[in-house]
Amino acid sequence: MNLFRFLGDLSHLLAIILLLLKIWKSRSCAGISGKSQVLFAVVFTARYLDLFTNYISLYNTCMKVKALPHLLAPPAGGGAGG
Repeated sequence: MNLFRFLGDLSHLLAIILLLLKIWKSRSCAGISGKSQVLFAVVFTARYLDLFTNYISLYNTCMKVKALPHLLAPPAGGGAGG
């Protein structure tokens, strides 16, 4: 396994979790662009589509399965603002 890929995946997953915790705790997504989050979700969902066609390793599959729900989770409060 490539150590740099592993560290990159962990830091990416941590960043997503921290972002979701910030949104959940503040009950607001003020300061976070909705369009940016949609594009982020589209890019990483497209990147992870090979999960259904190519088996690389158990680690790779587990990281993708754990990351996708976090990428697609709706923001707290429904994003209506206010």
